[in-house]
Amino acid sequence: MRLCRPAFVAALLILATVLAPANPATAANALWWSYGGVWTGTWEDTDHNHWWGYAGTLYYPHNGLGGLNWTVQFNGGAVSYAVEVTNSHPVTWISSTTAPGHVVELTNWLGSRIYLQFTSFTNTGGLGVNNIDLYGPVYNQGEWTVRGGMVNYNGNVTNHADAVWNTKGTLQVKGTFTNHSHARSYGGATLWADAFVNNDRVSLLGGSVGSDAEFANNSGAAVAGAGGLYAPAGIDNQGAIRAETGTLAVYCGEGTLTSTGHLENLPNTALVIEAEAVDHQGTMTVGSGGGITFTSCDLENPAGATVALLGGTLAAPNLTNRSGAGFSGFGGIIANLTNQGLIDLYGPSQIVGNVQNDPGAELAIRNADLLIDGDTVNDGTIRAVNGTVYFEGDLTDNGTIVMDPSLAVVVGDLVVGQSGALVGDAGSTYQMMGRFDNRSTRRAAFDLAATTVEFICRPGGAGPSEMEIAGKNLGPAAAGWTNNFAVGTLRVGNQTWPGHVQLVDVRDNQADGLPEALYVHDLSVAAGSTLETGGLPVYADGTVEVAGTIDLATGGLVLDYDGASPFSTILAEVAAGSAGGAWDGVGIRSSAAAADSQRVTALGIIDDGERVTVDYTWCGDANLDGVVDSNDYDKIDTAWTLWTHEGRVPEGGFRWFVGDFDYDGTIDSNDYDRIDNAWFLSEGGPVAGGTPPAPTPEPATLVLLAAGAVGLATRRRRRAHGRSEIYKQ
Repeated sequence: MRLCRPAFVAALLILATVLAPANPATAANALWWSYGGVWTGTWEDTDHNHWWGYAGTLYYPHNGLGGLNWTVQFNGGAVSYAVEVTNSHPVTWISSTTAPGHVVELTNWLGSRIYLQFTSFTNTGGLGVNNIDLYGPVYNQGEWTVRGGMVNYNGNVTNHADAVWNTKGTLQVKGTFTNHSHARSYGGATLWADAFVNNDRVSLLGGSVGSDAEFANNSGAAVAGAGGLYAPAGIDNQGAIRAETGTLAVYCGEGTLTSTGHLENLPNTALVIEAEAVDHQGTMTVGSGGGITFTSCDLENPAGATVALLGGTLAAPNLTNRSGAGFSGFGGIIANLTNQGLIDLYGPSQIVGNVQNDPGAELAIRNADLLIDGDTVNDGTIRAVNGTVYFEGDLTDNGTIVMDPSLAVVVGDLVVGQSGALVGDAGSTYQMMGRFDNRSTRRAAFDLAATTVEFICRPGGAGPSEMEIAGKNLGPAAAGWTNNFAVGTLRVGNQTWPGHVQLVDVRDNQADGLPEALYVHDLSVAAGSTLETGGLPVYADGTVEVAGTIDLATGGLVLDYDGASPFSTILAEVAAGSAGGAWDGVGIRSSAAAADSQRVTALGIIDDGERVTVDYTWCGDANLDGVVDSNDYDKIDTAWTLWTHEGRVPEGGFRWFVGDFDYDGTIDSNDYDRIDNAWFLSEGGPVAGGTPPAPTPEPATLVLLAAGAVGLATRRRRRAHGRSEIYKQ
């Protein structure tokens, strides 16, 4: 809601018709005197018990009355008393002096509008003025209290050093109010002036102050408390504007708040500012349990200025932190944030809005969590040290994001531009729920080799997350894991949330036009989770743990190892994924083989003593060279002979490499059927991926193929006959 100048201002502009006082030849002095008691009466009372005036007269002070000019003095000593003023009076000069702790009350309780006119009104004691307009300059050197409804002071008001000004009604000063000490505005009260110059302290105790001209809050001065500060023409703050209790509302209308001083809210308070513009050049402190809000204007933190977040919330439509500015602490930011310098957060923090981190800028979080509830574009550096950064929206990285070591959670899509890089120290994790579009060409700077990249599904069962692979395909060579977009651990899903990832190769990260590969140290797929490689090559040199599903499609997986071979573990996962030849089981499987209605393709697995290789190929391609030929028949025949004639299991057991092509733990006619069908339909050609087409021979070759088929059938019958005889033994 837009703040506005209080409605009562119009009423305060009532001007009484004031006649110029007469200029009599004789001056007179009227002294309201107390003899030790409480003397209460009316101004117009001529009883000498009240006025001690001009000798022998019965006049009360009123210029021209009796042909006299009057000076009025209220001296109370150690008493307090009230003087009821029932009519308007011009006088020359008024002064009031009381002993400490005592007050003179000038009152008008009859309800009619009256005034006192003077050339000077000075108070050096305790004085209350109730429902009386004043015409002339006022000088307060004691404690002055304004009470009543709406009153006008037509002239300048000066609140001198060590004095106190209390406003408990509605006061309009048609002049300049200059405060050199302490001015207070109580609940429901308003102190308004044509111009307001504050050189010390204005305390808002539920009330408000304001001015038509620019409000001057000079160096060393403060406007503090809870209430309102209104200055439609703007505010020049060289001192402090501080919310100390409740809410302090500052309204500049179409003016500018220029602050070379300090803006602050103490804990559990709020400073709310509405202005056409804010020129912040000083310091700003945002206390806990509340905050500072700029309701209608953007906020810029320029070079040389500072913002200290101390647990509160800083809010503005748009917030820009310039290079050379100070911005540190912890708390909340509600704004679209542009950072061109350093923002150093060292406690729990939240940014509600979009974040633009410009080139050369750094957004840092230390030993705490940072939540960004908006989209983030990083062209500089985002760094977390022993903390967590939650990116609730999309994240675009054209600079560098560093987890040192820390956790980054990206709920939206992560796009890494050509100049972008992700870095993570050991123990760091990038947890992703959306698409990972890696377009980076900075392979030397892109360092996740000691980092975990984890994918989990977005709440609500969103589709699979795409992960762009970027490594140059160097095969299983050790160089593939160095400066080649390698990942320490790729984890799909966890014990709490499942994950679903599809590998893609859309970008040319290596700028060589060649297909790329994924290099990881460790690979883990949790129960209920799926990794679809899309036929792209995957290389690992640590561990592969599969409680869910890895779909290699038409691709492969190579696992380098030192020490004990992981072959038996991987073999068990492949056997589970084969699902008796359907290739749709939980484990390591192939959607391409599952779609092969002829059942002549599969995943094969071999161990050469240095690495375990799982690859999509023809059923019967025992050595995984991509074709079915005599070398493969030699392997199954050798294993068959060893088992049937010598009763010995091949070294390493029945496995793909020796002819167990259906993963049932033995070699039998089913395995020969698979290799024979694949040989026949492949014509000795390499597997090309997808469902192999049935060969369509030319008519001239049909006779030769038929003859070959008869010979092959005879060979198969002979082997089947031999096996049946042995099984009978």
